[in-house]
Amino acid sequence: HAWNGSNTILSKYVTGVKPTKVAWTEFMVMPELVDFKSIQKSIPTVKGTINIDINKTDSIYQLQLVSPENTTAIIGIPKSGKEIKEVIVNGEKVWTKGENKASVIGFAYETEDEKFLKFKAQSGHWKLEASYN
Repeated sequence: HAWNGSNTILSKYVTGVKPTKVAWTEFMVMPELVDFKSIQKSIPTVKGTINIDINKTDSIYQLQLVSPENTTAIIGIPKSGKEIKEVIVNGEKVWTKGENKASVIGFAYETEDEKFLKFKAQSGHWKLEASYN
């Protein structure tokens, strides 16, 4: 319905949440926040609800994700034309100055491209904080 258009735009494009495998067993979170400084979104799926809370400033990017059981999330931390100095996940430093650091069970470095530093996370509660140079 037309009145659901804003929900689709916020879910798929601004928060960047889209399924990458059948029945949402895997999904990606590749936010394109544009001028948004913060956004909260709940996305219902056949596996359960995905909850996203994103906040950003010029120097800090924060994402909280709650993902349903039996799912995997590919999480992209936007580079926003900047160098990512470090990434902290659930209180543990996992990325510093271009190098993968300590591991957190259920969370791992995946890859990066020109727009995102990408990690793979198993279902659960994840709190990420990235700082920029």
